[in-house]
Amino acid sequence: MTREKAKIGAGGAAEPTEQDDGQKTFRTTVSLPGTLAAPLKQVAEQKRLSVIETIRVAVQQFVEFESRSGPVASVAPLLETVRLLTNRYKAMAAAWRLGRVGTQIKGIEAGRLTLFTHSPETYLLLVVAELHAALGDGDEFFVVTTRPFWEKAHKGAARSLLGPDEFREYLKAQGEAIGRGMRLERVIVLDGEKRRASDELVELHRRFVHEVRERYPDCAELIRTRILIPSTPDQLGHDFKPFAVIRRRMTGDLASSIHTGECFVIEPHYTAENMINEIRLVFSDGVGDPDSNTRAYFERFEIARAGSIPIEEYQSQS
Repeated sequence: MTREKAKIGAGGAAEPTEQDDGQKTFRTTVSLPGTLAAPLKQVAEQKRLSVIETIRVAVQQFVEFESRSGPVASVAPLLETVRLLTNRYKAMAAAWRLGRVGTQIKGIEAGRLTLFTHSPETYLLLVVAELHAALGDGDEFFVVTTRPFWEKAHKGAARSLLGPDEFREYLKAQGEAIGRGMRLERVIVLDGEKRRASDELVELHRRFVHEVRERYPDCAELIRTRILIPSTPDQLGHDFKPFAVIRRRMTGDLASSIHTGECFVIEPHYTAENMINEIRLVFSDGVGDPDSNTRAYFERFEIARAGSIPIEEYQSQS
């Protein structure tokens, strides 16, 4: 057998020499920069392989991917695209999607793949709950929500395999993100209909605010929930729909925060029959970016926030 070796150093191009010993082996010296050599050694130790064996496996996988056709051939370029993402929220969403795909592939490997069919409202809450796992210090979460949205989400959860405990996973994940330093500002838009349902929704969020502040006293100022009952002509003429905007905050001072420019919008779109037919994730490089028009979302949030009251001041309608 031909002896193979790998030189891990600061640079230099490899100089391969081809040798035919009956097995068509290919002998080369691999020279790697220090930034790659250290992680390579760590991976080799984790896999309990020698450095050269680790390199051989990596080359084999690369060649196999490059030799394939069809959807599988796109996997490696996709992973490279994810690796090169610099926008925090693009990378976060891409990692989330990859995680879901990985779970499904493992299900296929095990012989059983389960795909859940939630209502759009319930599905959206579960998606945002999963994304909250990556949010924390420096993130700001602004959300406008409505009684019909939560009512449909609750009914959807009851009809699916989800129970009341699982339905509250959204708030649980949100509370944990606040505990890590995420700022949350929510505006709940109520209407004159179903006053008892409105009171129950407010009570749910009031308890949530209390529990988060009690569990994370140092983060008490990071959670604010407000109630809006449209009454002025401008408010009554505005068609409030749920959406959320997540952005980065550079400074710890909420009153004079400076933003990095990274922004992420989650918005359900409705049909004429007021049914969600798609959920859009819009990424921006900053407020007012002309491509994603994020400034409009903050203006919409300000409209909802204007005239609203803190949840602590809300009086029961029923």
